[in-house]
Amino acid sequence: MRYIDTKYSSDRAGMLKGEYVFNGYTDSKISRVTPSTASAAPSPTTQWRMELLSDPAFSATTTVADGFPLGTQTFTMEGKNISFQVNLNACDDDHQFNCRDGTCVHIKERYERRVRRL
Repeated sequence: MRYIDTKYSSDRAGMLKGEYVFNGYTDSKISRVTPSTASAAPSPTTQWRMELLSDPAFSATTTVADGFPLGTQTFTMEGKNISFQVNLNACDDDHQFNCRDGTCVHIKERYERRVRRL
């Protein structure tokens, strides 16, 4: 059975070298797809690929407009008509709520409905 991680951390050493990777806590990683040098014009979007380390045949992609896949993103499995959502954020699970766009708000503000971007 395949499991997709629910928590990821950024690979800080890789990011310093320009390799953008989010490592899952157990069995998956999300990495930026390097654009082909043959492409005629730069793209305003960035594609990201999720892979399972235990099953190289599994991969899914998402395309984002603002560079990083923060917030809720829909990944689509390659070669299959299966999609699923993953939310990447930097929120403190004990004190903050993560919004769909990846921003964090204090739990108290969330439950008092002061924030409208949920």
